[in-house]
Amino acid sequence: MKNADERDLEKLNIFKEGQIYLQNLSSMIPPIILDPKEGEKVLDVAAAPGSKTTQMAAMMKNMGFILANEADKIRAERLKYNLKLQGVEIAEVRVGKGEKIGEEYPEFFDKVLLDVPCSGEGIISIKDPKTYRGWSLKEVERLFRLQKNYLKAHIKP
Repeated sequence: MKNADERDLEKLNIFKEGQIYLQNLSSMIPPIILDPKEGEKVLDVAAAPGSKTTQMAAMMKNMGFILANEADKIRAERLKYNLKLQGVEIAEVRVGKGEKIGEEYPEFFDKVLLDVPCSGEGIISIKDPKTYRGWSLKEVERLFRLQKNYLKAHIKP
């Protein structure tokens, strides 16, 4: 399908049946760097909507364990749907604050994917007001504190 956009691809049966999953290139890089292996236990701290989780499960050949955490209940439901659609059998979805996982699973995981919520400044376009409508210094500061808390909770000296 030449010059197809995302909406065109979403109409295809291979998309509807979960044979392909659309994701941005920037979302593909963290799992490649993490390089999860078969049999490993991996934590995905902020997992929804699931593109990185499904990619890691494929890299692990659906063998091992992934705890896919999402703080938002609605986003967690979308995550569950995407994991099921993609045939991911090794992931368990947890709904809760990512900062608390280390206390619940001390020294359990082999690897942690911590792709924390960001300000989205990398996608701001001056030509498209939708890309910066929600931006504010207050929101950037809030996200910075959240990112710092996630790091403190998951990186041990």
